[in-house]
Amino acid sequence: MKIFDGTAHIKVVEARDLRPTEWSKRFTISATETALLDAYVNVGCDEYHIGRTQTRPKTCTPIWKEDYETEVHNGRELEFTVFHDCALPPDDFVANCHVQFEDFQIGISNDVWVDLEPHGQLHLLIELHGSSSEEVPQNDASKKQRVFRERTNAFNDRQRRGAMRRKIHEVTGHKFMALFLRQPTFCAHCKDFIWGLGKQGYQCQICTVVVHKRCHEQVLWKCPGSRINATDEFQTEAAEQGLGRFNINMPHRFTVHSYKRPTFCDHCGSMLYGLINQGLQCSVCKLNVHKRCQRNVANNCGINAKQMALELAQLGLTGDKMSIRFKKKPSIMSCGAYESNILAPKASISATASVPHLLLKPNENEKLAVAAAKNDHQLGNKRSAENISCVSLPEKLAAVTISDFTFIKVLGKGSFGKLMTKNVMKRLGCVQSQGGEDAIRAHPFFRDIDWEALEARRVKPPFKPKIKSKRDANNFDTDFTKEEPVLTPTEPAILRTINQDEFQNFSFVNPDFTLDH
Repeated sequence: MKIFDGTAHIKVVEARDLRPTEWSKRFTISATETALLDAYVNVGCDEYHIGRTQTRPKTCTPIWKEDYETEVHNGRELEFTVFHDCALPPDDFVANCHVQFEDFQIGISNDVWVDLEPHGQLHLLIELHGSSSEEVPQNDASKKQRVFRERTNAFNDRQRRGAMRRKIHEVTGHKFMALFLRQPTFCAHCKDFIWGLGKQGYQCQICTVVVHKRCHEQVLWKCPGSRINATDEFQTEAAEQGLGRFNINMPHRFTVHSYKRPTFCDHCGSMLYGLINQGLQCSVCKLNVHKRCQRNVANNCGINAKQMALELAQLGLTGDKMSIRFKKKPSIMSCGAYESNILAPKASISATASVPHLLLKPNENEKLAVAAAKNDHQLGNKRSAENISCVSLPEKLAAVTISDFTFIKVLGKGSFGKLMTKNVMKRLGCVQSQGGEDAIRAHPFFRDIDWEALEARRVKPPFKPKIKSKRDANNFDTDFTKEEPVLTPTEPAILRTINQDEFQNFSFVNPDFTLDH
């Protein structure tokens, strides 16, 4: 990762498509998808507070156009958090985003639309003046000798002054924030009681799940309300550890249930109030939740989250490593850069940067072309005229056909997928011109197999199960053996029509079998 040293000019222009989170809708009954917000933005750099915009009341598309300037030393990323200004504190979280300094060009104005998590987009103008360098790895920095020095002006230097008061902890798509619990609450991860007097636990602002402070980094299931799949894109180190293939998706089967004793919700941790039909219970794993919490419960039926977290922790896999903060950096490109990367690799990159996850609409192509031409005109003669023009994207993309891409065949989701070739004339061992079944023996995959020894059962099996008796079922999964067997009788008339001579010389037969049975 690159770090930046210099001056950062930040302009928060506007936001769009903002929505209230599940936490802010917990006490409302009416439809709140289109509820208006009193939105403001907190601007920070590496967990240090830079500024706060003014509150724009009763709108989901606020416009601020406020500028901020700050000196950055070893800066890694900028953080923008949108809050709803409540009448009584604390303010409700709405959305946030992180942008890396290395994604912006230095010395020019970067005009970007950034996707907010979980909903909305934020329009920013960022101009950097300074220099960037590669960050020193932590293991190399730790090798330096530590020397004790007396600190001067201990209470006047920066240290934690100006730190973000309401920090957001991102783990597998969750947005955890410290919360003061006004009633007895249990942790959704370890199922233990949350003790303490002030801000005892952490609660996700999107799905409202409540956990211990010590447990929030061990949460493995992804947030149901997260826009980005938390395990889709990872950095190289995380991908090498196998995090990209880890996924939990087992839906619950909830039914209305009446409880005869005080019961707490296994999602938000609070009590299920009422006399009858207080909540919902999963018929499989017996999970108890509020009716309002059902849509926010993750698909982790039958999974012991605490036990799985302990097992994966021994392999070095924890929930914080699956956070989207470890996600592969999104590329910020301009209209010209988009064309140069896809269609013309030798073309120069345009001066204006665009958004990560750029969303193009039909009426936005002209805006991109005009913006690029305007910035190119301001640059003067720094670039040749042949690289200045920015053609609309549909015209450029029209020249790209499906033959320009290379597709990789993968196995399907079925039991066999693409293992068997559908066309019999192309299937191995079925084409007489290729030798018939002898083509299987000549195939490189089966060439080293001793077929005669295999037919004579002289090949040592890689695994030999231990069978204690005829009814020993220890080699089978208990999920199958614990089920009550239901046998389907065989029609005697069908058995009599089968030619029994076809089963002659079989190695193993049922000696107790008779046609009259």
